[in-house]
Amino acid sequence: ADAALLSPQAFNGELIKSVLCVIEETDLNAGFKGKEAYNRIKDWVTGRTIQIHVKGKTPFEIPNTTHWIQVNNSIDACPIFEGDTRIVSASIDMLTGGQEIPKNTLLHSLEEESAQFLGLCLKVIIPEPDSRLRIPVIMSTDKMQMLAM
Repeated sequence: ADAALLSPQAFNGELIKSVLCVIEETDLNAGFKGKEAYNRIKDWVTGRTIQIHVKGKTPFEIPNTTHWIQVNNSIDACPIFEGDTRIVSASIDMLTGGQEIPKNTLLHSLEEESAQFLGLCLKVIIPEPDSRLRIPVIMSTDKMQMLAM
């Protein structure tokens, strides 16, 4: 998703049929590029449709199936303003020595668990949505601290 957010020409063909879009270490609070990316993601998070612009083709609209996750080491990378209804913020505590799972073990465990996880997801009864976001945004302690900043 980083490429679509930061494309100077607003190309975003990567988002066609995307469900989970991950933004890694992109500062949405820094300079022109950050502000432009922030404005794009605001539209993409809440819009029922999303305009797709593939390089060399005419832009077109599709139903918006995207859901967004941003991960960053800086608390300032994702600005949150009073009244925000799009962002849930959660910090992840640092692991202490001996808590890390070796990458190969983790990947193997995730692969073994995937069928059970998918089965659980398919059994969940989802209530009728009130908006495009499907569920209300959680007001976490981390989000309240970010708003106070």
